[in-house]
Amino acid sequence: MEGHTGNVGAKVANQAISQKRAEAVVTWLSAHEVDRARLAAAGFGDTTPVQDNGSEAGRLKNRRAELVKR
Repeated sequence: MEGHTGNVGAKVANQAISQKRAEAVVTWLSAHEVDRARLAAAGFGDTTPVQDNGSEAGRLKNRRAELVKR
């Protein structure tokens, strides 16, 4: 599970937020019958945007969690 943020705020804070976002999804999935041993959480802060951070709409799309198969 990957967590991401927009670019508003301090990089250190965004990194922590993205990590917590990923961990929250892992917790939810494991509570809903997904084996926790199959999941890992990683936060990427604002380093991998999918939209332009120049607008609120873009930042909103960048605040996300993604399930990535490894």
